[in-house]
Amino acid sequence: YEIPKRDWSSDVWLFRSLQQYGMGAKASFSTLLTQNRRHMLAANLYGTLLPISQSPTDLSLQLIGGNLRYGYYLGGNSQLKLWLFGGYFYTTTSSPDDQIGFKNQLGPQIYPMVSMQLGGRQSLSAYLKFAQLTSLTDFSSHELAGGISYTRRPLLGLGSTYSFDYSSITLLAEQAEIHLSSVVLGYSVNF
Repeated sequence: YEIPKRDWSSDVWLFRSLQQYGMGAKASFSTLLTQNRRHMLAANLYGTLLPISQSPTDLSLQLIGGNLRYGYYLGGNSQLKLWLFGGYFYTTTSSPDDQIGFKNQLGPQIYPMVSMQLGGRQSLSAYLKFAQLTSLTDFSSHELAGGISYTRRPLLGLGSTYSFDYSSITLLAEQAEIHLSSVVLGYSVNF
């Protein structure tokens, strides 16, 4: 993570970088909207709960975000299914004394997803995401993300999902250029 900071004693911009490991939480919801199973509504909220370690030690960053998406089933067969989602994306950050970060970014997103049934009530899915920030006509501020997940749904009891996600946010605002990359290893319980 890098953000420029001005040294007012000279005409120089200084850059602060942060490398951080932390724990987060995510709550997701999805539901089919029609009986033909071709329309879906999905939403999630996520955030950093606890920074575990960071360098430099005087900085930390908490990220909060959410997505609201409508999905349409494009087609497939009994094993492979392709969906296209569209919707809105929101994210904001906080840090001590607001030394780094950004506030209240909102924009449209497009989100194709493919899922594959593996047998034995197991599935594998992958997605790509492009979310535009700050302006509908400016593509320079955006989020690019992708991920893969493996899900098991037993006949009785709760299901579980293991996931890997990567996200890269680029935000150009006035004289600042912000780059935020994150890698998330996740485990979730499915109700």
